[in-house]
Amino acid sequence: MFRKVLVACRGIPALRIIRTCRELGIRSVVPCSEADRTALPVLLADETVCIGPAPLRDSYLNVSRLLAAAEITRCDALHPGWGFLGADPEFADATISSGIAFIGPGPDTLQLLADRLAQRRLAQELKIPVVPGTEETVSSPAQAVTAAQQLGLPVVVRPVASSLRSSRLIVKEKDIEYQVRMCQAEVRAHSSTEQVYLERHLSRTRPVEVLVIFSQAVADWEVGFYHREQDLLVFSPANLPGNLRNRLYRWSKLLAERLQFQGALVARFLIDEDNTPYFFQLSSELSPWHPLAEIITGMDIVAAQLKVAAGEKDGTISAGKGVRALAAGIRAEDPDADFEPSTGIVRELLLPGGPHLRVESCIYPGYEIPGEYDLLLVNLFSWGADLETAVRRLLRGFAELNFGGIRTNTDLLNAVLRRPAFGTPGSLVIS
Repeated sequence: MFRKVLVACRGIPALRIIRTCRELGIRSVVPCSEADRTALPVLLADETVCIGPAPLRDSYLNVSRLLAAAEITRCDALHPGWGFLGADPEFADATISSGIAFIGPGPDTLQLLADRLAQRRLAQELKIPVVPGTEETVSSPAQAVTAAQQLGLPVVVRPVASSLRSSRLIVKEKDIEYQVRMCQAEVRAHSSTEQVYLERHLSRTRPVEVLVIFSQAVADWEVGFYHREQDLLVFSPANLPGNLRNRLYRWSKLLAERLQFQGALVARFLIDEDNTPYFFQLSSELSPWHPLAEIITGMDIVAAQLKVAAGEKDGTISAGKGVRALAAGIRAEDPDADFEPSTGIVRELLLPGGPHLRVESCIYPGYEIPGEYDLLLVNLFSWGADLETAVRRLLRGFAELNFGGIRTNTDLLNAVLRRPAFGTPGSLVIS
């Protein structure tokens, strides 16, 4: 097993990894920006290294500073968590070239996963259905018009780079040139290319994700509330007929086996109104919702990642507990003011407790929420014998939450949970 791990992320992911490292007797090192000097992961890590000012390009996205922190603290492994550079093949390659183990897939696998078109081709090779779309990039509005006519409007223009979420819906032919150029500009702002492609827009689909570890599909979950490209309410297991779940698990396993993937892999599918499934995307990053799988299976997925990377995989996965689990992402933003960020000092704080609740958070009384980073405060999980029980317990948790003067989206999540149809097939709420 590793002796010391650099945790190359911040916030909830960093704290999650630190805790498992401590259980396994592994020392943790947290690189932090100047804005995060008082963050809880920094305070709880065995060692910390300041890697630069608040802007991401000068700190958490700065490969040379991250690797320098690993080298000066003599880390023998690096865990990227999720977000930031976790899916960057160049970062993985640079880490391995520095003689440091990368907790995740190798650069070649990450290179394939970074390309949505390559992922689509992989799925098609395995006879897994994909959303109808262009097989090559669309470089001009004229190409886009031809492709849209072949696919049939409406269509969605998406970045080829899987790390980018910018996508634009095209309903009318007259809007094609504008939307394609806008998507290309958004891609160009974050990368050296402007590659985009088109997919047919499937209305009323619901996202379902399957977690594969040790090349075994172990759990699935479904998004119940989606806001501004963020999953905010998620429940597990998903609403799937048994034969459909078996297909999704088989396909997910096939994808992992083709990639020779032994870590944690998440396969995302779209399910339409007729329960017809379409492959959408693969991710090698640890999902923020992985505790749903841990609740159901009883396993520690971060520990499994570390064991796989250290060559100690035993391949044992606990059986599911037969429970329904539910998760909510609570953010420091004001829904009544167009989701304006609510930052500042957390002068009061009460986090929920009691049976059948799990809290993932890195805030504490006196902590100042920085405006430079993601506004996620808490991931709150509940579980029970059925979804109704899990919902009641999550609502109990909401009732106990108190962030002082910090505004959050809790009332909005509360309202969505109280909808009679929440969690039933086709009840996805998008805002």
